[in-house]
Amino acid sequence: MENTPGPWVAIPGSHGNQYCTVYGAERGIAVVRDLDHYRKGESEANAHLIAAAPELLDALETMLDRYAAITFDPEFIAYATSIINKAKGGN
Repeated sequence: MENTPGPWVAIPGSHGNQYCTVYGAERGIAVVRDLDHYRKGESEANAHLIAAAPELLDALETMLDRYAAITFDPEFIAYATSIINKAKGGN
């Protein structure tokens, strides 16, 4: 499974003020909406987190490659590996 190539960007206020859209280089990725009007702005924060996902995944993979060679922390390696697998559609 492959994701839309990064970088991604979050654009607030698209589709009306309740929505924030995440766009990739080629197309739209996601529309995030505040369903609870008492948490105004939460959709924008969530959209920015989603937009950072490709870079976060790349950073974690790079860090794991470098860290695994110099550490004896199997819990961190297992945790990081499980997050990478989850991001790539695994369990």
